[in-house]
Formats: sequence, structure tokens, C-alpha cells
Amino acid sequence: MLELEIDSIRVNRIVQSRVVLLKDKNSDRYLPIYVGTSEASAIANQLQDYIPQRPMTHDLLYNVILAMGGVLHRIIVWKIENDIYHAKLVVGHNNNNNIEIDARPSDAINIAIRAKVPIYASDEVMNVCSIIIDEETGMPVVGKGDNSEPSAKKNVSPRPVGNNELVSLSAFEDFVESLDLKDIGKSKLDNEETVDDSDTSAGTS
Repeated sequence: MLELEIDSIRVNRIVQSRVVLLKDKNSDRYLPIYVGTSEASAIANQLQDYIPQRPMTHDLLYNVILAMGGVLHRIIVWKIENDIYHAKLVVGHNNNNNIEIDARPSDAINIAIRAKVPIYASDEVMNVCSIIIDEETGMPVVGKGDNSEPSAKKNVSPRPVGNNELVSLSAFEDFVESLDLKDIGKSKLDNEETVDDSDTSAGTS
């Protein structure tokens, strides 16, 4: 597993989708996750230390964990299936047995921010879905870094993509090419409410 941190929240200007960019703490790899507008707003508000008058949904979920004697240890984006990410909350209880709770990455990230716990991704997810941003062009490259020296930028290179992966990655490549990666800061998010059933690698649900 690799520990990630929130780099930024960005907007795909072609389809106006929100993208959370998670960065590997020990390399130049990024994991992009499309999320709904309301989930992105909740993440942005929490990062900006906004305190709502009443508990929001993710505040409620975290409060329930605490009220029932649980301790959130970490969240993990552990699988991608049919272009949809799967995450889980790892919660410890009084008997010290960990409970793993299935969740969308956007919800898991929102709760992790509130609990101030680490965000992880599996090697499988990073190998398939991570991108590397070329410092010279500012454009991303689909692939993975050289794990032998993850902190050395000169050793980061895209991995070969097999023929069997081309079809499943085609939408992801289109997404990568359409991202506005020059906007490094967090995007201004409106208050539009949306319902999104899944978090994806390519903006599809």
C-alpha cells in the first residue's frame, strides 16, 4: 500500500466534472478520482476549516463511529472494477478487532479528513490508474513510477500498456488529456447539489 495526500481539487473544463487529485507521498505519481459536486464541496470546505452550523452527512458518519466506540485508523482505495473505485474504512473497536466498511472513495476521503487519518491506495490501483505529470509540459502521462527509487524524479517513467488494457484505459486517457493541469490551486466549487452513485477513474458511472 502507498500513502497518499490530497494535492488539489480540479475541474475538467470539458465536462465540468470535479476531480480530486491524490499524490503519492514518496513519488511523483497522482491518483485522480472523479467525484460528485457535493462531495467535492464537502472536501474543499473541510480543507478550508469551514465549520457548518449543524453536522453534515460526513460529520454524522464520523460521529456515529466515535459514539459506538470505534476508532478510524485509515482509509484505503483498494480496488478498481469496471472503471469504478472501491474504498474501505478500517475501524478499530473496543475488542481491538478491525472492521472494514465498504465505501465510495469520496465519502471515505471526506471522513478521513475529519478524523485526520492516513489515506492509502493499493499497489494494484496505483499501477493501473496513477498518472505522472511531466514537469516540462505540465501534461500527465498514464503509467507508474519506478518503485525502486520512488522519490527520485529522474527515475519516474511511464509503464508499458498491454493490448488488453488499451480498451479499458481509453476513456481514462481521454480524461487525462482533457484535464486542466495548469490550475494547481483548489478549484472554486459552487453549491450545486448532485447525486452520484460512484467514484470513477474516467468520469463514468
